[in-house]
Amino acid sequence: ALFGFHILGAVPIGRSTVIDRMADGVLIVDADHHLADLNPAARRILGLAGDGIVGASASHALLAHPSLLRLLQQEAPAEGQVTLPGPPNPRHLEVRVSPLASRRGFMLGRLVLLRDITDVARARELLAQQGRTLAVLHERERLAREVHDSLGQAFAFVSIQGQTIRSLLSRGDVAAADELVARLVEVAQDADTDIRESIAGLRVSLSEQGLFPALMAYLQAYGKRFGVRTELVRPAELDDDAFDLPVETQLLRIIQEALANARKHARAGCVTVTFELQGEYALVRVRDDGCGFDPQLVLARGDGGVGLRVMRERAEEIGGSLALRSQPGEGSEVIVTAPLRPARDVGGGAR
Repeated sequence: ALFGFHILGAVPIGRSTVIDRMADGVLIVDADHHLADLNPAARRILGLAGDGIVGASASHALLAHPSLLRLLQQEAPAEGQVTLPGPPNPRHLEVRVSPLASRRGFMLGRLVLLRDITDVARARELLAQQGRTLAVLHERERLAREVHDSLGQAFAFVSIQGQTIRSLLSRGDVAAADELVARLVEVAQDADTDIRESIAGLRVSLSEQGLFPALMAYLQAYGKRFGVRTELVRPAELDDDAFDLPVETQLLRIIQEALANARKHARAGCVTVTFELQGEYALVRVRDDGCGFDPQLVLARGDGGVGLRVMRERAEEIGGSLALRSQPGEGSEVIVTAPLRPARDVGGGAR
């Protein structure tokens, strides 16, 4: 009789054996939201012990795991990653929830599969840390080259002007020498301001603040230092996790360069930084109300060409693009297209 009703058949016994020996956790939640069954791996992963667990309310049994409960409460199939607190260390789980229905379509409950991906998550975090370290080193090298180019131009000008002034003084042309000295002082003051501005920008720490808090602090300091009114505008749905760290780093440096250009060349009284969503990308507009210019003439002369080239290289490095709009007397606008962070998994997860 037992074999006739397949109670001792090979298939159900084999299935039971496999489920009991699985490394992945298996939970069955019935239509009344009670734990109908769970295998030993699920008990171990979730820290559930005792015979009273089977039949208990899922809300009560899983009270210590609210992120898992949120997945169970969804009507449709759900999957995501959840983090279980220690001790000794937090564990990361990949969770899949599937509805269980009868052949006639009646809802019987839910099947929950738990896979411990802690080692995978740790490996990913290690790779992410290495990537951040490489990004910092790359950024330091780039900034060193930019500062070297800027100072090199200033020192070359000082050297040439100094020789010319000396020659004028030897001929007794004091008036002409005085004019060159005044220009020399002006260039030295501009170089000093540029260096101080670069140092202030380097002090911004994205790893601790994130892009928007760091950008807001920089805009406030910039406005106070140079007497320029600043404004940051972003949509509410663009949260602090909108960009990956390399994208945040390059966006901040591009905006800083655009602000420096507005100070040095545009004589702007107001600068606005605006973020807009456009599909999988964000548009970042840095707009000033300064004197404006003809971009073609500037590029032809080479004035400011280094700064524009650096901003464009930074944008292209993160898979974005850069455009410049300006007309004499109508201000300037730098437009950066930057990729957003891919959508995160349902149920939460580390940044």
